Amino acid sequence: MEENINFELKVINPIEEIITVSASVDSGWSGGRYQVSLSYNPARKVFIVSAPNYWVSMETTKPHKCANKISEHGISRNDALTIEAIVNQLLLPALRKKMDAAEEFENHVYSHSVMGYVRQNLDLEANDDSKDMEIAQMSRNEVFDRVLEWNGFIGYGSTVRDWVEGVYGVKLSKIRM
Repeated sequence: MEENINFELKVINPIEEIITVSASVDSGWSGGRYQVSLSYNPARKVFIVSAPNYWVSMETTKPHKCANKISEHGISRNDALTIEAIVNQLLLPALRKKMDAAEEFENHVYSHSVMGYVRQNLDLEANDDSKDMEIAQMSRNEVFDRVLEWNGFIGYGSTVRDWVEGVYGVKLSKIRM
């Protein structure tokens, strides 16, 4: 019997990118291995703590105090405390660093065409965003130089900056954005 299902998908609210970090940690004396990931969902403003080898995934607004909630899933108190320690000592600092880099990138985004030129200069496709965080950490002069190089003006970065200053009276190195 063939079933025909028709449906239409509509995006109500686009979901912002979920940021995730994970670690696999040997427990040392017990010989066990903990696999733990921590994600942040900005659309819901919640953290997701997952321990796949324990079949646990949970949402929380306080990941640094997750042991009690993890224990509710039938995991021993010691294992729950170890997972909480992994979250606090390894994953939260890494996630915060990644979130800060993402925020910095959002505040430092270049136009679509500029990003395309820089990506291509890095031997990527114009729409490949895999190195966008690296691009966001480049100085503006380096981005400018890469755009010029991709467009055939190799080694002209400082010359063009001098021309802009001479013609427009604008010193590009003094501009803050």
